[in-house]
Amino acid sequence: MSSKITQKELSIVKTGLFMIANAMIVHEALVAIGALKGINPLAKIDTDDPRGWLIKEWESILKTNYKSVFEPALKLLKTLPSHPSLKKILLDLAKVAQKAVENRAILRHDLAGRLYHTLLLRDIAKGLATYYTSIPAATLLASLALDLLAINWGSIEEVAKVRIADFACGSGTLLSAVYNEIVDRHIMGTMRPNLSQLHKVLVEKVLYGFDVLEYAVHLTAASLVLRDPTQPVGGTNTFVLPLGVYNGEVHLGSLDIRVIDDYITFPMQKTLFGTISAQAVRVDVDASERPIPKIERPHLVIMNPPFARTGNVGKSTLFGHLPEADRKEVLNKLKELGKKMTDTLKLSGSFGRAGLAAYFLLKAYEVSRPDAVLAFVLPRVFLSGSDWRSVREFMAKSGHFEYIIISDDPEALWAWSENTDLSEILMVYKKCRNCGNGDVTVVYVRKRPSSALEAKVYASLIRTIAGQLEIRQHSALSPTKIVRMDGNEVMYIYKVRESAVREVASVNMNIIMGFHSSHLSEIAYNLYAKKKFLRLDLPLIPLSKYLVQSGKCRTKWENCVGYDVAQTRRRCIKNGKNPVLFLAEVNMNTFSSPKLPSSALRTTYVPDECLKRAGRLLVPGVGRFRLTTIGVVAAYYDQPVLSQAAWTIPLSDEEAKIQALWLNTTPGLIHLLSMRQDSAGGFVQLKKKSLGDLLLIDVPKLSVDIKSKLLNLFDEYANTPMGRILSQLKRASNRQGPRYEIDVEFLELFGANEQDIERLLGIYRDLQNETLFGESD
Repeated sequence: MSSKITQKELSIVKTGLFMIANAMIVHEALVAIGALKGINPLAKIDTDDPRGWLIKEWESILKTNYKSVFEPALKLLKTLPSHPSLKKILLDLAKVAQKAVENRAILRHDLAGRLYHTLLLRDIAKGLATYYTSIPAATLLASLALDLLAINWGSIEEVAKVRIADFACGSGTLLSAVYNEIVDRHIMGTMRPNLSQLHKVLVEKVLYGFDVLEYAVHLTAASLVLRDPTQPVGGTNTFVLPLGVYNGEVHLGSLDIRVIDDYITFPMQKTLFGTISAQAVRVDVDASERPIPKIERPHLVIMNPPFARTGNVGKSTLFGHLPEADRKEVLNKLKELGKKMTDTLKLSGSFGRAGLAAYFLLKAYEVSRPDAVLAFVLPRVFLSGSDWRSVREFMAKSGHFEYIIISDDPEALWAWSENTDLSEILMVYKKCRNCGNGDVTVVYVRKRPSSALEAKVYASLIRTIAGQLEIRQHSALSPTKIVRMDGNEVMYIYKVRESAVREVASVNMNIIMGFHSSHLSEIAYNLYAKKKFLRLDLPLIPLSKYLVQSGKCRTKWENCVGYDVAQTRRRCIKNGKNPVLFLAEVNMNTFSSPKLPSSALRTTYVPDECLKRAGRLLVPGVGRFRLTTIGVVAAYYDQPVLSQAAWTIPLSDEEAKIQALWLNTTPGLIHLLSMRQDSAGGFVQLKKKSLGDLLLIDVPKLSVDIKSKLLNLFDEYANTPMGRILSQLKRASNRQGPRYEIDVEFLELFGANEQDIERLLGIYRDLQNETLFGESD
């Protein structure tokens, strides 16, 4: 028999040790602040029998309180056999706990939550895409969100009227950040702060946490109570909600929450010990269970919701931790909920493929007050993804985006959470009726704050600068304000007209805020909305309209453009008798020059339906691709090509050349990038729905002379190796290289003069500073 430990066994061991370690930390913290009389600190642990010593101490603690922390840890200790290895582990954990509590650090930092997400939540995280919000990000989001609540924070009576909820609280990082921020505001707002009374009010009345993971909720409760364990409280507002099938009923956790008579309620409640009660109950840090009073609709919902989605290529991992039979029922109910939300909120289309984050955002909107604030950590694809279109459109017309804060820090993987490489944003949003046209503050954070204190500095700077920025009369965006610290650029801040955001929300918000520089974002917006680059009018037309008007597509335009990855593999490759050239990958070897090298192609055999979707123009984006590993963003070939990596567009030979040339100019590049769907920094995609909005040159409107010159320009550079995009931009800013030469000749055909070319040099410099393109060769 193999002695190798299995992954499941390892997970059990980690869980057990975490429970013991967390109990040790709480033990040491409570003793350190004098909350436990007669209990010894860990410094006095019996080094010969640490297990027996802990059992004795924790039995004494359980006679007072804190059952949810110490009861499971004590049961585990009693179950474990005495062993030299266990002795060493317990002594080591005791030392770690002692160090963690020095200077009361545990009372203000979410060490337990960090351990919980890092060590234990991985299997469930795969099924929910649950990520750990960094403490600085939580602080920044809470600080900016609380600004929008018209509350006298110095008055405990006023604070007591506020309701703040997190419907996927996890270990409580965001609620802890809100707690800290309110404490700071209370101290600044009154000459006589009463922190003990404020603690009681916050824990008992203000802060509400909900989750489907029991031990995470217990950590939230413990974390809030430990802010001032000397102050007795009547209970925490932390709830465990069922996810799965119980007694024949399907439950979706917090997504089951609904509003009745202006109060939020739950169909069912899961208790601390896993039983199900028809009456909702509250779970407290001392493990007691009490009926839930009516819960008023929240003034603020703050969340880092699960991101898992059903639209993955291959088998989806959504709810993958559930038994398969239960998972199917849960997915079916989730689908039904999506349809109901679409109808109730009158969305323009479905949103299910956007994933759980979309459900939680809409649920928060539904159950919060009419003037509530929503503060969310969201995948950056919220701004750009075609699956998010109806949600973006609804949010844009139903309230006001106060802040969109984009992580633009490659060292932090463009994320606000600590255990993901997905690009993320912080969104602060105000529900309101007849909001009018305000301004949206867009922030690109080039260096993620490294501490809660630094995050508070960031929040203060954002507030101050946002109040100073002004949008010129004929512009959609304000100039960019660059914030520097210690000689480093840490933030780019600008404002956008809300009317412009509403205009593009149903397409892609990268059109108006897709770049760190408002200069580039305004260029992208003017290209899309006005068909202008600088002062030049360009004959541009959406791809969808172009294909239909030109007769290339007899029915819908989507039916004559290439398939996605799965369909290409399933329907086309080696499934027919018609030979066709096939492009398998988009990389520096294949997309290096405006014309595809023949070495990038191979022959495959496909059925008639696939042959009709082959095209001479290829645009990457069927699957995600890296902007750091290509030299062009569109390519031509002199025969029709099929691909699983690039969208193949059926155009004539001359049309394909002109469109490939246009998209590889700098205005074409900026426009195409404004249509991108973000994944992780420069790892992007161009979905078919977005492809329809891509602007092409309206070739029939070109004069014979301009058309001829464009074709000659393409032929001149067709086989020119372009180099990596960032290198192209650096050379172009010095009036060198093929990018500069192509841009000048192309733009002069449409009336550019020397002043326009001079402005082009500044655009090159702005683009070089985008993290999308990585580092140069």
